[in-house]
Amino acid sequence: MTYIPLIITMLLLLGFSAFFSISEASFFSLGRTERIKLSGGRRVSQLAAKLIAQPERLLNSILFGNLIANLLIFTISASITFSLQKSGRSDLAVCFAFGVIFSVILCGEVLPKILGVIMPGFFAVLTAIPLSIIVRLLQPIIPLLSFVNLLSRRIFVPKFKPEENIRVSDLELAVELSKEDQTLLRSEQRVIQNIVSLSEIQVEELMSPRSLLRCFAPDIKFEEVLESLQGKIPRSGYCLLTESNSDEIAAAINLNGLLNLSEQDWHKKTEQVIYVPWKATAAKVFDLLQNKGCNVAVVINEFGETIGILTLDEIIETIFTRKQGRSRRLLDRLEIERIGDSTWIVNELTSLRSIRQQFNLPFTKYSSITVGGLLREILERFPRKGDICKIDDYELKVIEVTDEYHLIAHLHKLNNENKKTKYNN
Repeated sequence: MTYIPLIITMLLLLGFSAFFSISEASFFSLGRTERIKLSGGRRVSQLAAKLIAQPERLLNSILFGNLIANLLIFTISASITFSLQKSGRSDLAVCFAFGVIFSVILCGEVLPKILGVIMPGFFAVLTAIPLSIIVRLLQPIIPLLSFVNLLSRRIFVPKFKPEENIRVSDLELAVELSKEDQTLLRSEQRVIQNIVSLSEIQVEELMSPRSLLRCFAPDIKFEEVLESLQGKIPRSGYCLLTESNSDEIAAAINLNGLLNLSEQDWHKKTEQVIYVPWKATAAKVFDLLQNKGCNVAVVINEFGETIGILTLDEIIETIFTRKQGRSRRLLDRLEIERIGDSTWIVNELTSLRSIRQQFNLPFTKYSSITVGGLLREILERFPRKGDICKIDDYELKVIEVTDEYHLIAHLHKLNNENKKTKYNN
């Protein structure tokens, strides 16, 4: 009977150990998407997001609390075990000691961590309030714990370096080696190659141009948007809201499931946007969108003017599509379409990189990245129907121009006689 208070205390400490274990597993199993949801949820969810925003402080508090709980458990266990041995019940003492060890491992470590990994969001919110109190109580000694942690790393693993992120050259080498023994399927090779190409593609090549975007004032009503769209969702999938005193894009609203929204939910779907320069690479913008938890990047030129947007979905689509390019996505046209033995149709959005790869044409002296930009650069004005430009052994002839200057052109390979023909400039 004298052991009952001690055993009850051990059970309470075991509960604390399980609490710290499930907290550690749940908080550090949260993905980026779950953390974003927590930061935009209720107060308890926001509290959980604030805790994981300082991971080192949180981890030090959890490990210290778990250490204290387990030390007290084994201290009490040792006291009971020695008492049983002195009373001549050695067999019971051995069984009790092993039972305590098994209970701590199973109930204080393994099972709580399994539950925390399976349902990280639920248990992170559930443990947020008591854990925040514990973190606050341990705040005075956390700097000391951080110093001990740093000192131990300097002493025992002084040359330890974080593992570097995978480099583009590593992916390129993987693709080349896989071609030799057919390790990867063609689709897998294509995806890896597309991922590698993101570090070379500028956002200007993938973005939706400003002229194709649907922008609205920030105070627009839900019914007015529905009436303006006339049941047609923009190809980007987003409704863009401008600043109150200018036409620059300030926010975005995902139009997926728009018909199921109500007036009250309309502005709740407003998402923040990030701003990137037109010369940034798609890989850099993808990282920024991931880190900031955003889905839309507003592309600005050297004058700070908005020239288009690039969404996270469009970058992902670029990775998994067979042929990269925005012509099919925005204009329902192929980037390069063959219509004869030596003639192809291209459009305003056809990238010069695609033409360079297919026809081995150098464009080093031009700063443009699309056919439309190239024509404007050469002609030094907006192209008109009938304009002809000669580039090495090829001739680029404008055959159609819309009011928005979205043009269609013929790319024709010249023979020896046609090479002497003059071209417009």
